[in-house]
Amino acid sequence: MRLTKQFARIAAVGAAACVLNVCMPMQAFGLQTSGVIRVTGFESAKAVDSDSYDAMRQIVTAAWDSMEESADLTKLKIRRDDFKPAMRQLMMDTPAYFFVEHSYQFSYSSSSGCITKVYFTYNCTEDEVAQKRAEYDDAKQAILNQVDPGWSDVEKALFLHDTIVATTSYDLTYSNYDAYDVLVSHEAVCQGYALAYMDLMREAGVDCYYLASDELNHAWNMVEIDGSYYHVDATWDDPTPDQLGYVRHKNFLCTDEEIRALEHDASDWQVNGFDAPPEASDTRFVDSFWDESVAPIVPINGSWATVLYDSANYEGKLNLYRYNSEDHTAGETLCTTIDEKWYVSGNAGSYWLSVYSGLGTWEGRLYYGTANTIYSILPDGTDKQAFYTLTEQEADQGSIYGITVDHTGYLRYSINKKPNTEGVIYGIQLEQTNPPTPDPVLGDLDGDRQVSVADMVLLRRYLIGKPDLTGDVAVTADLNADNKINAIDLVLLKNILLNQEA
Repeated sequence: MRLTKQFARIAAVGAAACVLNVCMPMQAFGLQTSGVIRVTGFESAKAVDSDSYDAMRQIVTAAWDSMEESADLTKLKIRRDDFKPAMRQLMMDTPAYFFVEHSYQFSYSSSSGCITKVYFTYNCTEDEVAQKRAEYDDAKQAILNQVDPGWSDVEKALFLHDTIVATTSYDLTYSNYDAYDVLVSHEAVCQGYALAYMDLMREAGVDCYYLASDELNHAWNMVEIDGSYYHVDATWDDPTPDQLGYVRHKNFLCTDEEIRALEHDASDWQVNGFDAPPEASDTRFVDSFWDESVAPIVPINGSWATVLYDSANYEGKLNLYRYNSEDHTAGETLCTTIDEKWYVSGNAGSYWLSVYSGLGTWEGRLYYGTANTIYSILPDGTDKQAFYTLTEQEADQGSIYGITVDHTGYLRYSINKKPNTEGVIYGIQLEQTNPPTPDPVLGDLDGDRQVSVADMVLLRRYLIGKPDLTGDVAVTADLNADNKINAIDLVLLKNILLNQEA
């Protein structure tokens, strides 16, 4: 009998960290008073009225676009007590302005108590800003180009959540906290995850908000779908240390009750733009198909694919799901079973529980990993192929613990000695293949893949010496395949049309 040893899988939750709140003393000069504020997202969400806020946003972002040192807000008559939460809301609501420091100075009239100017600092030069904004826009657009406009808001939320988790590592130095750090540098703390997710979701047409808690020193998101609100925490769905191709979904589309039970229980939730957090009580996504997924949920041929761990049989199941946006159900189809084991290094009789395959898709095929081999398979479960097997040198380093495939067809796989550790990442560029060219339709001279009177007109014109017929047209015009195009082909074409009419 083969001896097996059960190993507990400890998935470290990404530690949540945000920038600490720092306030400097107020300083007076003449009839003006100034202050320095550090924005972190933990102040009261109360702000000015919407018209004044929109006007302030327009003035301030215009100054940022020109990298001006200050913006004049005198005409808006915003009182000092309202200005700080309004500025907080603005800075946490504009993730694309990552080059603006989240600290600012301001001046106000001591007689009216209204703000006169706000002063900014930038974290890079003007030339660097131009380059970084281009990098950010390109990275964001590359992700958005993969979003199908026909997807439901749930599917968009799922894809963007998994994209961020799969491509970002939690920053254990606690120094990267912007959306740029997520989409370009791929390393950030919770604030960066939340800002990047919010920016992508809004660009995809889904309402999304920044949520923070001082008690937890953490930030995540709330999304609005079909008039109801839900929590999404991409940070805490991302394992630490980072594991290639492993995405959790425990913190995706949760109710208040669910998210509080997942170590988010605090009394000071603040949702940017809201006086009080909207209630998240709709339970339609409790026990959804993504709950037990151990891999990214990837789109393929109108369905969604992922890998689940079947704890009863100690195996994985690569399943396809067809999501129904009307009742939020998903029909399930088994693609293949992953029954290979990840054996413990140095102990041939022991293996780790769970499945560490990862998942990706490219040109209509699914790619997943076992301990020593990467396979590709069609979504219907046929044509399973061993795409790549570890070399002897690679096998000496450990086993495959996770794979990913990005939108360019670049496949990455991680070799680790054991799960929950950082491994060595290798890459393979999948071959770009052209879609098959359909066989030409005999008698189709105008290229519409139909035989019609228009084709007969073109053939007649050729026979009287008008156009030249080349390439596929020359093939389709030669109906009797005698390598000649003449009156016989015209007669055959007429017969095809007559038969169609009959």
